[in-house]
Amino acid sequence: MTVLISGSVAIDTVLSSPFPFALDADQVATQRLAVSYYMPAMTQVWGGCGANIAYALKQLGGTPLLMATVGSDAQPYLDRLAGLGMNCEYVRPVAGEFTAKAVIMTDALAQQITGFHPGAMNHAHIQSAAPALTKHAVQWAIVSPDGKDAMLQRSRELAHAGIKFIADPGQAMPIMSADDIQVLIQGAALLAVNEHEAVMLEATLGCTPAQLSARLPVVVTLGNAGLVLWDNGQPHTVPAVKGVVAVDPTGCGDSLRGAVLHALTLGWSLLDALKLGNLMGALKVQHPGGQGYTASMNDLRTLWAQHETQRFPDSFS
Repeated sequence: MTVLISGSVAIDTVLSSPFPFALDADQVATQRLAVSYYMPAMTQVWGGCGANIAYALKQLGGTPLLMATVGSDAQPYLDRLAGLGMNCEYVRPVAGEFTAKAVIMTDALAQQITGFHPGAMNHAHIQSAAPALTKHAVQWAIVSPDGKDAMLQRSRELAHAGIKFIADPGQAMPIMSADDIQVLIQGAALLAVNEHEAVMLEATLGCTPAQLSARLPVVVTLGNAGLVLWDNGQPHTVPAVKGVVAVDPTGCGDSLRGAVLHALTLGWSLLDALKLGNLMGALKVQHPGGQGYTASMNDLRTLWAQHETQRFPDSFS
């Protein structure tokens, strides 16, 4: 059961500090921002929303088909993905560009400041999803953060082909107009945003997630408060997993989406799929980096028994 994952592949630099970020109130009030933080820990990790989602899905036994563009510096990353058994035939190198790169600063309160260089990601629209959809039996898909042109193109292609997909605007929200978002969600089976993106969504479209859910289900992830699924104006809350010690929130939303996609390919209900994704995010947050963890469906089944009152869905595999 193949899942097409359209999204970024990035090489991330993660900086962390044992101190919380602090802003000078006078600087903020006058819109003059000049801050410097002591970040004693630094790691370089494999990242990118598309790659992180594919990694999570593969961990659980799914079949991700990653579609992305990378730079001339990506060969070690491509070797890693191939070593994990991922199909990279639609990960296309772009000459003269760097692979997308995020510089992520995390403080003691798990707050993040991120700078992002798109690089080759801005050329993701040079390839079409049509050949992949013709060659592979794609059951589900996700349009995750990527070059804006590619996200809109991919949404149109999936809607035209009748493929169920998750619209995941993520970090691309600030550069999307109301018309862009309408294209992104046209034909989507689910819109997935975090709490901050939900605020931007409302400002752009002029409607709340609750109101938009009359058109399609909307899930809003809330960090350490869990998540809420809005469906036909009704909220369905999934609380955060208790007792989790957060190490690094990088990629938590991506791991959740990978688990949700896997559950949906198994025929689970959307709410059960989100519960599984919530557990996957809780597992991931205890490890550094977007791909610095290992997980299996057996691991999540154990967590399910500890934190959910209902029985694990029968379609476990």
